[in-house]
Amino acid sequence: RVAAQAAEILDAYPADGLFFDILMQPQPACCCPRCIEQMRARGLDPKDARSAAAFSHEVMREAHARLARALRGRRAGLSFFANSCFTLAGRDLVPYDSHVEVESLPTGGWGYAHLPIMGRFARTLGKPFSGMTARFHQTWGDVGGLKPQAALEQECFHALMLGGACCIGDHLPPGGRPEPAVYERIGAVFAQVQARAPWCRGARPVTQVGLLVPPVHEIPPAAAGAARMLAEAHLLFDVVSPQARLESYEALVLPDEIRLDAELAARLEAYLAQGGKVLATAESGLAESEARFALGAWPVTFSGQARFSRQYLLPGKELRRHIPDMPHALYCSGLEVRARRGAEVLATLGDPYFSRSAERFSGHTEVAMARRTRRPAIVRQGPVVYIQSPLFTAYALTAYPVYRQIVARMLDGLLGSRAVEAALPTTARLSLLQRGRRRIVHLMSYVPERRAAGLDIIEESQPLYHVRLRVRVSRRPGRVYLAPGEVELEHGYGEGFVELSVPEVDGHVMVVLEPARRSRA
Repeated sequence: RVAAQAAEILDAYPADGLFFDILMQPQPACCCPRCIEQMRARGLDPKDARSAAAFSHEVMREAHARLARALRGRRAGLSFFANSCFTLAGRDLVPYDSHVEVESLPTGGWGYAHLPIMGRFARTLGKPFSGMTARFHQTWGDVGGLKPQAALEQECFHALMLGGACCIGDHLPPGGRPEPAVYERIGAVFAQVQARAPWCRGARPVTQVGLLVPPVHEIPPAAAGAARMLAEAHLLFDVVSPQARLESYEALVLPDEIRLDAELAARLEAYLAQGGKVLATAESGLAESEARFALGAWPVTFSGQARFSRQYLLPGKELRRHIPDMPHALYCSGLEVRARRGAEVLATLGDPYFSRSAERFSGHTEVAMARRTRRPAIVRQGPVVYIQSPLFTAYALTAYPVYRQIVARMLDGLLGSRAVEAALPTTARLSLLQRGRRRIVHLMSYVPERRAAGLDIIEESQPLYHVRLRVRVSRRPGRVYLAPGEVELEHGYGEGFVELSVPEVDGHVMVVLEPARRSRA
């Protein structure tokens, strides 16, 4: 019926495209009589959660395919997207769409951490993507509320700096007359987007790190913590599924719970053999259904679960140059591991007097460290760094800055050098895009603030001044300037890097490195 209605619309109206909203199954699975009947007819047990979830996903894929078949060829250049089923588990649905739209209203329940993850995932799937926000102060249908202009700027510019397009949603009132004040504000934002378009259209992200995430519908805390941490550390990264081209990245991050089946283990082994690097935490690297690490390249062997509910990380000499020299609480329990022969232990564990419980406790939240141990917390050997604690989940829960400092230091060691280095606060965001031979550094400074229960607000930008920037390029550029506006910037060049100072970042700017014109022979 839906396909027939869509075909009728295309026959009757000059539509540019069709957007199908809320094309989805209940999560984790549908248990309506029809689905249960079909599962049983295929020999599946509806009570088995994994079988039921897989069947629900197959139903969505079949619906996608039917709609795509019904509409394909009806109109040249027709856009088609089925919304609400684009998740980390939806990679196999994207081929049916003409593009990907990342619905992400920060004030509507998605939050400001959603687009940075799903946009970085969408851009790896081979289709154009667009970030979708809305003009509402809260969520869809809040027709009496209007989002501050700075918030709309941040949400649109963030999509641009991830390599996507942007759109702002609204609801047409029953009377059919849009609210003029709303479109004055949208127009003010889109005028700025239009001014940036020549440097954004067709630009592709340049990344060094791949953040490997599981194919699940809800973003796991480990993935959320890792994405926030890498963005705050101003690393250039994509969010990738296990099926992605791993060799595209200088380093991979496996956050907390990436267990390896035989196929992924073989692909990681090949990746490491080709010179790739890996940072893994907690259960990442364990065989899918076994109590052992799947690859011999891991610098540790598995011994069991953590001995205590709360342990401490004691930094070694190298780390003490980057974090305070003290026992640091590991807020989430990890594993017990042994370092392999020849591996370098960068941090060890400290044990508390006892595990806190209803019968035994000390202090308000945790039991103090009682003794230092030689058991490893962080181990490095060759191209692999392993951390026994689920630091990324813990960061999602606590935002302890030391965890970010540890991860940034480990990745810097694996990468050798960054493609872009910037003296930015952790609240600012950075990306690097390439358009032809032109390189464009995006710098953005807005700070969401929790001003209401469950609601983060951006009401103004946070200007930054004299931002030092260092960008790796293969040869001296012909021009370096700010866009839009094309304000020339003084810069130096040496040892493969352009160095400069950006006078002001008020909201969002682009630093453009134009290649020198090639002389004719």
